[in-house]
Amino acid sequence: MPLNVCVYASASSRTSERFMQEGRRLGRLIAERGHTLINGGGKIGGMGALNDGCHAAGGRVVCVIHEMFVVDGVEFSEADEMVVAGGDDLGERKRLLAERCDAIVVMPGGVGTLDEAWDAMALSQLGMANKRPVVLCNVDGYYDATLAQLQRAHAEGLTSKPPAAIVHSVGDVEAALDWCEKAVAAGGGVSGDRATARSRGIGA
Repeated sequence: MPLNVCVYASASSRTSERFMQEGRRLGRLIAERGHTLINGGGKIGGMGALNDGCHAAGGRVVCVIHEMFVVDGVEFSEADEMVVAGGDDLGERKRLLAERCDAIVVMPGGVGTLDEAWDAMALSQLGMANKRPVVLCNVDGYYDATLAQLQRAHAEGLTSKPPAAIVHSVGDVEAALDWCEKAVAAGGGVSGDRATARSRGIGA
Protein backbone atom coordinates (compact mmCIF):
# COMPACT_ATOMS: atom_id res chain seq x y z
CA MET A 1 0.00 0.00 0.00
CA PRO A 2 1.53 3.35 -0.99
CA LEU A 3 2.08 5.64 1.98
CA ASN A 4 2.61 9.33 2.55
CA VAL A 5 5.73 9.33 4.71
CA CYS A 6 6.60 12.54 6.53
CA VAL A 7 10.26 12.91 7.41
CA TYR A 8 11.61 15.52 9.81
CA ALA A 9 15.28 16.34 9.21
CA SER A 10 17.90 19.06 9.48
CA ALA A 11 18.12 22.21 7.37
CA SER A 12 21.72 23.01 8.27
CA SER A 13 24.52 23.19 5.70
CA ARG A 14 26.79 21.81 8.43
CA THR A 15 24.89 18.51 8.68
CA SER A 16 27.41 15.67 8.87
CA GLU A 17 28.00 13.56 5.77
CA ARG A 18 26.91 10.45 7.69
CA PHE A 19 23.46 11.94 8.27
CA MET A 20 23.33 13.25 4.70
CA GLN A 21 24.04 9.77 3.34
CA GLU A 22 21.26 8.28 5.42
CA GLY A 23 18.90 11.03 4.28
CA ARG A 24 19.61 10.34 0.60
CA ARG A 25 19.18 6.62 1.23
CA LEU A 26 15.83 7.09 2.94
CA GLY A 27 14.60 9.33 0.12
CA ARG A 28 15.62 6.69 -2.42
CA LEU A 29 13.93 3.88 -0.47
CA ILE A 30 10.70 5.86 -0.18
CA ALA A 31 10.69 6.32 -3.96
CA GLU A 32 11.60 2.71 -4.75
CA ARG A 33 8.76 1.40 -2.58
CA GLY A 34 6.22 3.64 -4.30
CA HIS A 35 5.60 5.96 -1.35
CA THR A 36 5.39 9.76 -1.32
CA LEU A 37 7.93 11.80 0.65
CA ILE A 38 6.53 14.71 2.65
CA ASN A 39 8.87 17.11 4.45
CA GLY A 40 9.61 20.72 5.29
CA GLY A 41 10.71 21.67 1.79
CA GLY A 42 14.34 22.64 2.24
CA LYS A 43 17.11 22.07 -0.29
CA ILE A 44 19.91 22.16 2.29
CA GLY A 45 21.02 19.69 4.96
CA GLY A 46 19.10 16.54 5.77
CA MET A 47 15.95 17.77 4.07
CA GLY A 48 17.86 18.51 0.90
CA ALA A 49 19.45 15.05 0.98
CA LEU A 50 16.03 13.41 1.39
CA ASN A 51 14.53 15.39 -1.45
CA ASP A 52 17.48 14.79 -3.76
CA GLY A 53 17.45 11.04 -3.06
CA CYS A 54 13.72 10.67 -3.61
CA HIS A 55 13.59 12.86 -6.71
CA ALA A 56 16.61 11.16 -8.31
CA ALA A 57 14.91 7.78 -7.85
CA GLY A 58 11.73 8.99 -9.55
CA GLY A 59 9.70 9.46 -6.38
CA ARG A 60 7.06 12.03 -5.54
CA VAL A 61 8.13 14.86 -3.22
CA VAL A 62 5.61 17.05 -1.38
CA CYS A 63 7.06 20.02 0.49
CA VAL A 64 5.32 21.99 3.23
CA ILE A 65 7.36 25.13 3.81
CA HIS A 66 6.76 28.24 5.89
CA GLU A 67 6.35 31.42 3.87
CA MET A 68 9.33 33.07 5.59
CA PHE A 69 11.70 30.57 3.96
CA VAL A 70 10.33 30.94 0.44
CA VAL A 71 11.74 34.45 0.07
CA ASP A 72 15.19 33.16 1.08
CA GLY A 73 15.32 30.78 -1.89
CA VAL A 74 16.04 27.73 0.26
CA GLU A 75 13.05 25.71 -0.94
CA PHE A 76 13.48 22.50 -2.93
CA SER A 77 12.62 23.69 -6.44
CA GLU A 78 12.05 20.20 -7.89
CA ALA A 79 9.11 19.41 -5.57
CA ASP A 80 6.06 17.83 -7.19
CA GLU A 81 3.88 19.88 -4.84
CA MET A 82 4.79 22.90 -2.75
CA VAL A 83 2.46 23.88 0.10
CA VAL A 84 3.19 27.24 1.72
CA ALA A 85 2.17 27.63 5.36
CA GLY A 86 1.64 31.00 7.03
CA GLY A 87 1.43 32.33 10.55
CA ASP A 88 3.68 33.88 13.16
CA ASP A 89 4.97 30.49 14.30
CA LEU A 90 5.42 26.95 12.95
CA GLY A 91 2.07 25.64 14.19
CA GLU A 92 0.29 25.65 10.84
CA ARG A 93 3.24 24.03 9.09
CA LYS A 94 3.42 21.22 11.63
CA ARG A 95 -0.33 20.67 11.38
CA LEU A 96 -0.24 20.49 7.59
CA LEU A 97 2.66 18.03 7.68
CA ALA A 98 0.83 15.75 10.12
CA GLU A 99 -2.51 15.93 8.32
CA ARG A 100 -0.99 14.91 5.00
CA CYS A 101 0.96 11.88 6.19
CA ASP A 102 0.39 8.30 7.30
CA ALA A 103 3.55 7.97 9.41
CA ILE A 104 6.46 10.09 10.62
CA VAL A 105 10.20 9.37 10.53
CA VAL A 106 12.47 11.64 12.57
CA MET A 107 16.01 11.93 11.24
CA PRO A 108 18.83 13.63 13.18
CA GLY A 109 18.28 17.38 13.29
CA GLY A 110 18.53 20.55 15.33
CA VAL A 111 16.03 22.60 17.31
CA GLY A 112 13.39 22.67 14.55
CA THR A 113 13.53 18.90 14.10
CA LEU A 114 13.43 18.35 17.85
CA ASP A 115 10.38 20.62 18.11
CA GLU A 116 8.62 18.61 15.40
CA ALA A 117 9.60 15.34 17.04
CA TRP A 118 8.33 16.33 20.49
CA ASP A 119 5.12 17.65 18.96
CA ALA A 120 4.55 14.30 17.22
CA MET A 121 5.32 12.42 20.42
CA ALA A 122 2.90 14.63 22.38
CA LEU A 123 0.12 13.85 19.91
CA SER A 124 0.93 10.15 20.30
CA GLN A 125 0.99 10.34 24.11
CA LEU A 126 -2.32 12.22 24.26
CA GLY A 127 -4.08 10.27 21.53
CA MET A 128 -5.00 13.40 19.57
CA ALA A 129 -6.80 13.19 16.23
CA ASN A 130 -3.63 14.12 14.33
CA LYS A 131 -1.47 11.46 15.98
CA ARG A 132 0.61 9.35 13.59
CA PRO A 133 2.95 6.39 14.06
CA VAL A 134 6.31 8.02 14.76
CA VAL A 135 9.79 6.49 14.67
CA LEU A 136 13.14 7.98 15.61
CA CYS A 137 15.92 7.08 13.21
CA ASN A 138 18.57 6.85 15.89
CA VAL A 139 21.62 7.00 13.63
CA ASP A 140 24.84 6.61 15.65
CA GLY A 141 22.82 6.94 18.88
CA TYR A 142 21.77 10.51 18.08
CA TYR A 143 18.48 10.16 19.96
CA ASP A 144 19.79 8.21 22.96
CA ALA A 145 19.43 11.28 25.18
CA THR A 146 15.88 11.91 23.95
CA LEU A 147 14.87 8.35 24.79
CA ALA A 148 16.58 8.64 28.18
CA GLN A 149 14.61 11.82 28.89
CA LEU A 150 11.34 10.04 28.07
CA GLN A 151 12.33 7.14 30.32
CA ARG A 152 13.13 9.55 33.17
CA ALA A 153 9.78 11.30 32.70
CA HIS A 154 7.95 7.98 32.89
CA ALA A 155 9.95 6.88 35.94
CA GLU A 156 9.01 10.13 37.68
CA GLY A 157 5.32 9.60 36.91
CA LEU A 158 5.16 12.45 34.39
CA THR A 159 3.95 10.42 31.41
CA SER A 160 1.15 7.89 31.40
CA LYS A 161 2.90 5.67 28.87
CA PRO A 162 6.43 4.22 28.70
CA PRO A 163 8.66 5.51 25.89
CA ALA A 164 8.06 2.45 23.70
CA ALA A 165 4.32 3.20 23.69
CA ILE A 166 4.92 6.78 22.55
CA VAL A 167 7.66 6.49 19.94
CA HIS A 168 9.55 3.68 18.24
CA SER A 169 13.32 3.82 17.71
CA VAL A 170 15.56 2.07 15.19
CA GLY A 171 19.17 2.46 14.12
CA ASP A 172 18.88 2.92 10.36
CA VAL A 173 16.57 4.27 7.69
CA GLU A 174 15.55 0.96 6.13
CA ALA A 175 14.36 -0.33 9.49
CA ALA A 176 12.49 2.95 10.04
CA LEU A 177 10.62 2.62 6.76
CA ASP A 178 9.93 -1.07 7.39
CA TRP A 179 8.39 -0.15 10.74
CA CYS A 180 6.23 2.60 9.23
CA GLU A 181 4.79 0.18 6.69
CA LYS A 182 3.98 -2.40 9.37
CA ALA A 183 2.59 0.18 11.80
CA VAL A 184 0.21 1.67 9.25
CA ALA A 185 -0.89 -1.78 8.07
CA ALA A 186 -1.59 -2.69 11.70
CA GLY A 187 -3.71 0.42 12.14
CA GLY A 188 -1.72 2.94 14.09
CA GLY A 189 1.69 1.93 15.43
CA VAL A 190 2.75 2.63 18.99
CA SER A 191 0.08 5.13 19.97
CA GLY A 192 -2.39 2.75 21.59
CA ASP A 193 -5.34 3.98 23.62
CA ARG A 194 -5.88 7.63 24.30
CA ALA A 195 -4.43 8.99 27.51
CA THR A 196 -6.98 11.27 29.11
CA ALA A 197 -6.30 14.01 31.63
CA ARG A 198 -9.29 15.14 33.70
CA SER A 199 -9.74 18.31 35.70
CA ARG A 200 -11.99 17.57 38.64
CA GLY A 201 -14.79 19.91 39.60
CA ILE A 202 -14.77 21.96 36.40
CA GLY A 203 -18.25 22.37 34.95
CA ALA A 204 -19.86 20.52 37.86
